Amino acid sequence: MLKDIALLIQVAVAILSIVLYKKFSTSFYRVLVLILSISVLVEFWGHYIGSEQIVWTVYTIFIFILIYILFIQVLIDKLALKISKVVFCFFLVVSVIVLFDVSFFYRLLILGSINTSLLSFFYLRQLLLSDEILNYKKLLPFWISVGFLVFYLPSIPFFSMLNYMQTRGLFFVIQVLIILMNLIIGFGLIWSKEEKY
Repeated sequence: MLKDIALLIQVAVAILSIVLYKKFSTSFYRVLVLILSISVLVEFWGHYIGSEQIVWTVYTIFIFILIYILFIQVLIDKLALKISKVVFCFFLVVSVIVLFDVSFFYRLLILGSINTSLLSFFYLRQLLLSDEILNYKKLLPFWISVGFLVFYLPSIPFFSMLNYMQTRGLFFVIQVLIILMNLIIGFGLIWSKEEKY
């Protein structure tokens, strides 16, 4: 039931991003629409058709690459970009390993979540130190950063503990986080004004 609600909200937010495409005609926004659309397609496929590990692996690698591309368009702090690039390089190395040894998949999720959380923190710090902080509620990258933090930051300990979980009883936590993240992103899509990134 919760998984169906999460999927429905994901579909609604992806459709909203496509409908509002002309409002945000930026490369940042195009990457966001791609992330949301691919996520819905893969989640829908996994939910209703079935799931294969190779699909989830390729999807995970591709989505974290897109998230990295998304944030490097709005980050200007050179130190933040260097730190993120180092973590991203580790992510890419583990991505190659996972293609040959699936047992590293959770490490891939953890590294991707760490990098996404770092990118979100770095953007929010950059925003806090800039004049744009006065209009933060109207900036789409602010809402995306908050949404990603809500999902990916708590995902780090969750994915770290997956090998030790006896049952899938705590997986509802991921569904709740998906719902919260998509509600925040959806609100940001509606509330934000057009910006050039």
